[in-house]
Amino acid sequence: MTYWGRLIGLFIGLIFNNNVFGILFCILIGYLIDKFCAINIKIHYQNYNFDIKTIFIQTTFEIMGYISKSKGFVTKKDIIITTHVIQQLNLTPEEIILAKKFFYNGKQKDYPLIYKLNCFYHKIITHNDLLNKFLTIQIQLAYANNYLDKQTEQILRIILQELNIPNEHIEFILNNSYKQYVDQNNQSYKEFKEFFTQYHHQQNKYQYYSKKPNSYVTELDQAYNILNVNKNDNFVTIKKSYYKLMRRYHPDKLMSQKYTQQELQNAKIKTQEIQAAFNLIKKHKFNKC
Repeated sequence: MTYWGRLIGLFIGLIFNNNVFGILFCILIGYLIDKFCAINIKIHYQNYNFDIKTIFIQTTFEIMGYISKSKGFVTKKDIIITTHVIQQLNLTPEEIILAKKFFYNGKQKDYPLIYKLNCFYHKIITHNDLLNKFLTIQIQLAYANNYLDKQTEQILRIILQELNIPNEHIEFILNNSYKQYVDQNNQSYKEFKEFFTQYHHQQNKYQYYSKKPNSYVTELDQAYNILNVNKNDNFVTIKKSYYKLMRRYHPDKLMSQKYTQQELQNAKIKTQEIQAAFNLIKKHKFNKC
């Protein structure tokens, strides 16, 4: 609570009043002003949070309805996922009724998809947690039947584009790799984004310096970057990171999950880089063969 009203009241009381009661009266007026301002701030904050939550619930279930309709009919898996989302968001009975209404609204032929997405984005642009949760839900629903038909793929692309998702993320999501990645790692869109960004950062950095043999960054530094470890880490830590990366990118494992030939080739190149980096660190830092 702010004390400015009381301080100003005390100041005015000291200037214009020569008695204690006058000063106390001014302080009381200042206190009432502080109280009034605090109540207004609290109401504004509550209304703001209510507004954000409402538009999140509304847009989430409307888009879910829109995606479900794109498949031609609402499948059993769609219903299971929708029920799970309701439980996950811990909705009240009143909010559940609204969620069902929003879901139905999203299935209407004249639903303004792009307009709704734009309004949603501008409302929650500073709330990354809500945006990530929204994306996780919509992508999960789109892949409810373990594949994307053309209509659903087109809608999902529009959703991702309108929410300013990077193109490389969009392409990864739409070629079924995201579904396989999430199934394998049980992670949300936020965690996928962090992994994707880190992976491509390391890839680009490695490719950049590999073209500059005279760079101040040595091959050993590149090796540490590839394994996501520090030069001060002990051998056990480095070895754990090595095995973790090898399990993630090993082509034999990805082959069983029906990845494309291009993805398998990329994974093969990645495992070769990981192996070479680990061998280099063993040789130079730990004198191991």
